Amino acid sequence: MAATSDSAATNGHGNNGVARIQKLLAFHEQAAAAIRLTLGLLSGQASAAKTNGHATTLAQAVALDGARAAKSKPKRKGGGASRLRAQRARSGAVLEAFDVKTPRTAAEVAARLEMSHTRMGIGPLIRYGYLKRRRGGLVRTAKAYEVARPSK
Repeated sequence: MAATSDSAATNGHGNNGVARIQKLLAFHEQAAAAIRLTLGLLSGQASAAKTNGHATTLAQAVALDGARAAKSKPKRKGGGASRLRAQRARSGAVLEAFDVKTPRTAAEVAARLEMSHTRMGIGPLIRYGYLKRRRGGLVRTAKAYEVARPSK
């Protein structure tokens, strides 16, 4: 058979026959490599070395995790209830500083209680209906506020 040039090996759509054959060759080489790897794993030639490597890596990871867990501080148990009681007590003190009829600003109440007006927690008290905005200030509503929650 006579050798053809690259231009003669193209079909009517402009696809080069040589390039198409090279793509097919690359595809089949990848398939052959996968088959060789599978055969090697089945025969056990390659698996012994890789398994030993994974076992040592796994053992090192377990040892490292154990050392990390031993160094870490244990989680603090409790304390949440006491912090919650303290916050409720502060909120109760803030509510007592507001009057039902006379509007007061947060800055006035903060000065009276000697605390920062940005850290008084006014937002939740307004949101849950313990305080209302009136004439440039805040007034206390009639809603009852319990500092200590009844136990369940």
